[in-house]
Amino acid sequence: MKRLVSLAALLLFVTGCAATAPASPGGVSSDPSKLVGVWRVSDAAGAGADTWLRLADDVMVWSDCGVSSGSWTARGSALLVDIYSQSDDSCLLGRVFDPTPWLSQATGYRETNTGMALLDSGGSVVANLTIDGAPPTSEQYLDEYTEQPTETVEFEKPAHLPEGVTAPKDIVGRWIDPAHPADGTFIEFAGDGTYEGSDGCNGVSGRYSYAPDGSLLATQGLTTLMGCEGSAIADLASTSPLVGVAGEGLAFYSAAGDVAITVVRD
Repeated sequence: MKRLVSLAALLLFVTGCAATAPASPGGVSSDPSKLVGVWRVSDAAGAGADTWLRLADDVMVWSDCGVSSGSWTARGSALLVDIYSQSDDSCLLGRVFDPTPWLSQATGYRETNTGMALLDSGGSVVANLTIDGAPPTSEQYLDEYTEQPTETVEFEKPAHLPEGVTAPKDIVGRWIDPAHPADGTFIEFAGDGTYEGSDGCNGVSGRYSYAPDGSLLATQGLTTLMGCEGSAIADLASTSPLVGVAGEGLAFYSAAGDVAITVVRD
């Protein structure tokens, strides 16, 4: 689910510089559409009693630290959230920008008898979500953001590499398009789960997760929309769900198994 600009982040926001779950039907869920909604958050480390999470076209979090916004994506049982804007950063002074660390830890989810549970990479619950009340309204954002979403959010289905294609052990590093070696285009995956890139005119960044089977899941933060003739390499993370070995480089694949672009190390 790709978002060039988070709508909530444009609404007067300032861009920012374990418990036991209720009885569950069991297993990990794989239908991300069930996550769409405005939820009251409980059992999340550091979160107050009046914490809400909105998952729709974008992400909003109401907490003791103000209102945060960002982007999210999900495919199958995998989940990834990136918070990059904060309405009040006074409580973040002296800390790395991460107003919702419990949400940053969420990589999966499951349905419970009372709502949904967000899970970390080890399967532990980092937050429980229930439909209970609504966030406060404010002049900083439209009232509709506090109501249950009515829009349809589309999610990609899990895909697999074509037969005979090997998944790389990792994708960490800086990569360039050999067809555009000198136009400033690149994509760089860091070891901490973040990435950045450029098409030569517009910078992009976000979070990513990579699985041993070649599956790539990534968010995309705020970016500009300048017309550019450079390589589309910067958008690979958020548009290509699969990565395979291609000689000394990497091939990024579409869900249909077509090669979108092949890159080499810079």
